[in-house]
Amino acid sequence: MKKHLFTLIIVGLSAAGTLKAQCASNARYMADLFPVVNRTTAVYAVANNYLGLPQWLELDVYTPAFDNAVNRPCIVYMHGGAFVAGDKRLPEAVDFCNYFARKGYVTVSIGYRLGALEPTKSEDMIRAVIRALQDARGAVRFMRKRAVHFKINPNKIYFAGYSAGAVTGLHLAYLDKAEEFAQIADPEILNQMGGINSASGNYASASWKVAGVIAYSGAVARRDWIETGDAPVIAVHGALDDIVPYDTDEPLFGIVQPPLVMDGSGRYVYAAREVGVCADLLTFSTEGHLYPYNAVRAAQAYDFIRQRLCRWVNNVSCTPSNNIVGDQTISLFGREGMEFQPPVSIYPNPASGSVTVSLPEVGPATFRLLDLTGRVVMEKTFDADGPTQIPLPETLRGVYVVEAIFGARVHRQKLSTE
Repeated sequence: MKKHLFTLIIVGLSAAGTLKAQCASNARYMADLFPVVNRTTAVYAVANNYLGLPQWLELDVYTPAFDNAVNRPCIVYMHGGAFVAGDKRLPEAVDFCNYFARKGYVTVSIGYRLGALEPTKSEDMIRAVIRALQDARGAVRFMRKRAVHFKINPNKIYFAGYSAGAVTGLHLAYLDKAEEFAQIADPEILNQMGGINSASGNYASASWKVAGVIAYSGAVARRDWIETGDAPVIAVHGALDDIVPYDTDEPLFGIVQPPLVMDGSGRYVYAAREVGVCADLLTFSTEGHLYPYNAVRAAQAYDFIRQRLCRWVNNVSCTPSNNIVGDQTISLFGREGMEFQPPVSIYPNPASGSVTVSLPEVGPATFRLLDLTGRVVMEKTFDADGPTQIPLPETLRGVYVVEAIFGARVHRQKLSTE
């Protein structure tokens, strides 16, 4: 991949008079009019997991207490976790659902099938994405079929997600043809799993189409899948994201083989606009993947989404904007930018008990081990004055990403532990 330089400029949102009236700071969908939120749990489907065993799939429905409205917009939320980890009650999911339920939305956090036989094998990861996509469709169908019960507007169901959840939401909205899937993988994979329109659950008569997508740290396999008339999107992304690319690049630090390449927010948002699909982008220029767990960044993202969601609900015409928090000039370097730098050695791989780190520079350095969700599971500082042995916790088993940080450089690679 070539080196790219992106310059993003803040563009003000010139709201229509209707938006000013209906989306005032003290109005429904903008203010915390419902401080108490009720949560109930329901089973929306039963489907076979990656081992072929049946799994009950549940969702949590968050409703504003003492709300008499009967035609409310609904947001279905899917958590992150690289398609192999996570839960519908992760803090990012609970916080999102409570935040928007307090403003009058009915929000839904869904559990979905996780896991892959080999998480670093592209075919197995594609199968994991298909299962997540089927479950997303099943949850949307469930809520649409139960619209009267949950007092929601079946025509205003939106889909939101973080990381793996955002990737799923974007494919839910824009991957709708078998020939599109054939551009990225063997069509037989999709055929074996039920075809392009397959979904979990028993509500085949209900549509899985959504009225819009909210994508935190999301990417789509091909940005040209977005076509005129498709659902609008609100994107929030850290420009330094190595797990789900902001630009066009490989996800998960490039550890999935054969390589998968995806178009991140810095690409698909502009592709959407080119075909007339309303798309908004909030870029955190100095952040990576886990910024939703930063309270300041989360508040900024929520405010960005809150205003644009209100516009969608009130059918205000599209006035897209680019907003940026932090530096206004972003330099993004592909992995080729590291090819001519002095080598880093981390061995053995697979590792058992310890690894040896050999760096090309002398001085303070940091060794980090991250799981496939980007969570730091181990960190150690040391002096790089020669090959250094780093003990590994006995409990670590599986595939991780290791970071060696020294000087102005960060070296990343896949590491298996046994």
